[in-house]
Amino acid sequence: MAELDRPEPETRLLEFLPGLNVNRVSRALKTLRSFHLIEVWTQPEGEPHLGLHPLIRKFVWTNFPRREREKYVGAVLGFFERMVARFRGLLDKEPAYQILEHWTRKADLQITIGHLEDATSTIEEVGRALVNRGYSEEFVRLALRLMSAINWGEACSSYKDFDEVFSRCLKAMVELGHGGIDDLLTRYEDGIPGKSSQFILLCDLRCYAAWYNGEFEAAVQWGERGARLKEESSVDTSFSTDHNLALSRRDAGRVAEALESFLDGESLGVVVSLEHRSEDRTAYFYGNIGRCLYLMERFEEALVCYTRSAQLLEAGRDHLDRVNRGYIRHWLAEVFVKQGELDLGAAAYRAAACAWKDCSPPRAAEAEAALEALVAEHAELQGYVDQADWRAEGAFAEWLSRQ
Repeated sequence: MAELDRPEPETRLLEFLPGLNVNRVSRALKTLRSFHLIEVWTQPEGEPHLGLHPLIRKFVWTNFPRREREKYVGAVLGFFERMVARFRGLLDKEPAYQILEHWTRKADLQITIGHLEDATSTIEEVGRALVNRGYSEEFVRLALRLMSAINWGEACSSYKDFDEVFSRCLKAMVELGHGGIDDLLTRYEDGIPGKSSQFILLCDLRCYAAWYNGEFEAAVQWGERGARLKEESSVDTSFSTDHNLALSRRDAGRVAEALESFLDGESLGVVVSLEHRSEDRTAYFYGNIGRCLYLMERFEEALVCYTRSAQLLEAGRDHLDRVNRGYIRHWLAEVFVKQGELDLGAAAYRAAACAWKDCSPPRAAEAEAALEALVAEHAELQGYVDQADWRAEGAFAEWLSRQ
């Protein structure tokens, strides 16, 4: 019980210790209760949950070295291993958090007992599902706890899943508006061996962080540095700065270069035609091309691309789709305002804030600021500032359904 991170029902405690005599465990729990060493939490439904008194937990951790506690930790880990094996096939099907927490609790315990490479693999396995289900903060908590315990040089050079965990954590922290990002990037840079493929990942993450925070020139510099390294070294790696570099060039005013990258060999005339419907092209393809066209003041063509992107995004369910639904609503709002459709623009700004509220709070604040600036010029739009989320999204969805 000292190794568990929370109170558990008595039946679950028995599952942690398979093979032990039920009566023996029940007698032990009864004795612990009689000495007031166990705290009991009653539940509205189901059996009470039992937890060791915090002072007793501290006593166990202080007076029994880790090697003596290993076999009990192993029993708890064994339970989580069985649960993970049981539910692994559901990871790609957006399971409930009650299933995902078998991984998070396993990782927490692995970090506590110093099995850091195993914890990294556990976090990597569940990371995508956690973020896609909207639990980015929980993923960041786990990853930061891991990073506070590791030897960075060892992790960077020998943990096979560390790069993925670090990358996903940094991007989530950027989008959530966390501090401490530059410090983590510096630790990663100090830990990686020279100008390896991991340095390209470092350049990409620095590029993304700078771009997200509006530091476009710095973002371009990091993106170009990574691109040069990949080209000159001919290193065989999936790491690349291409996408984030294109975003940075676009927003730094180098729109023509970015547009060429986003077109990916496609003809612009074909892309903006009303008949263009390619199953190989994503919502991001159309959205980023549309953004370039908007910045070039080609608003009607931008609207064509934005609309197609918005339609494709409605079918998406993962984290990136949620983030990009915020972008496309914000960008469409700008076009609506340019066209004089102020009510639709205000609704789209409000819908953008709603889309970003949980997955990207800093971007949500930007959408709210844009709406407030519009209202400052057109007081009749004041009602949109406090509009209910469902109503704002409903107005946007109604417009999209007519396209």
